[in-house]
Parts: sequence; C-alpha cells; structure tokens
Amino acid sequence: MNKSIDHRINPYLIGERKLHYSFCLFLDLLGFTQEIINNEHEEKSNEHFTKIYNSFSRATNELKFESEETYKDNAEILYQCKLFTDNIVIGCPLDIFALDHEDLFGLIIGDIINCQLSLTLDGYFL
Repeated sequence: MNKSIDHRINPYLIGERKLHYSFCLFLDLLGFTQEIINNEHEEKSNEHFTKIYNSFSRATNELKFESEETYKDNAEILYQCKLFTDNIVIGCPLDIFALDHEDLFGLIIGDIINCQLSLTLDGYFL
C-alpha cells in the first residue's frame, strides 16, 4: 500500500457502526504523576507534554507499521490507539481478521513488546 499511516482506516469505523469483539489493552505509564508534579514546579509542562506526545506517536506509528507487515491481507485494518492521562489504550477488533484468536493474540503481544520497547527507550516505563 502506498498510503501514509495517517490515512489508514480506523478498524472500528469500517462498514456499519457496531460493537466488535476485541482485544483491548490498557497500558499504564509508571511514574507519570510524579513527572507531572516535577515539571509543573520547574515550569516545563509544555515541554513534557510535547516529549510524551512525540514518544507516544512514534511508538504507536511503529506499532501500526509493524502490524501492516504482519497482516498483509488486512493492511488497512490496524490497531486503534489512544493516549489519555497516564494510560495508553490499544484496541484490535477480532472479527476482521482471518486468524484464530489465539494466533492473533500471540502476534499482538509481539507488536506490543516493540511498542513498549520504543517507549522505554524514550524513558517511559509501562
């Protein structure tokens, strides 16, 4: 596919709006509250926000590109990722993949490990 990752389809918005059976992962950023307090006292909140946002974007884009390679037949159907407060939520609908759910879970774990490594290398621990 020649499309950039920014133009990928949200897997939850394909076709008719409905509930999907999904793997949903909640990842917690460790030490986030203390970082917020420290940055507020040092008046570096905007710098901190930019750093964490860029790290999250890099890690989740790597996750999405990695999944494109893994699920070639479903190249437009990727994870949906959201960052809020000190949490990352990653959803992956089960009903759109032609894989057994156990096999899909194993592939997802590998992808999440790479996402976690990217965040860890930027100094954020999950």
